[in-house]
Amino acid sequence: VKQMIVAGNAALEAQKYPDAVQTFQQAKKLAPTNLDVMTGLTRAEQMRDRLQGEANRKAEEAGRTQNFQRLVKSGQENLSAKHYEAAVANLSDALKLNPTDATALGALKQAQQGHDALLTDAKAKADSAKKVETYQKLLSDGQTALAGKRYADAISAFDAAQKVLPGDKTSKDYLSEAQAAKKSAE
Repeated sequence: VKQMIVAGNAALEAQKYPDAVQTFQQAKKLAPTNLDVMTGLTRAEQMRDRLQGEANRKAEEAGRTQNFQRLVKSGQENLSAKHYEAAVANLSDALKLNPTDATALGALKQAQQGHDALLTDAKAKADSAKKVETYQKLLSDGQTALAGKRYADAISAFDAAQKVLPGDKTSKDYLSEAQAAKKSAE
């Protein structure tokens, strides 16, 4: 048991937390009431969990950044192509991920101005707002389905989003991604 405690502490010092947890768990089976074993196991589990939590946080942040960049790029491409509704939707979603980004804010302002210039009457503005809301819901549903590996649902949602705002770059990219994921999963 003493050798296991020494080995477990050495693994902790070397920051090999999963190994330390395993060693202390084995020692606990032999000496379940040993205070050094219990203390070492607790420390090893805490450090392992902290390391795992930090890795998860970094992965989540990287995913958010990648999604933000994709939305901004698509929004700018839609703006250049004068697809103002799609640009407004993409850039609004991007700003939900990073509300202070100057590039996204500026592009959104341009897209809204271009969009408003095309819509002069109240009915057209209301119809357009409803169309953008429907598009954003379909895009969100598709992203959720894609993240949950429900590729058929994702493809259906992104395809529907394409029908709401034809030519939109974001839903087209997500549709391609979902189709590729479905193909590789088969």
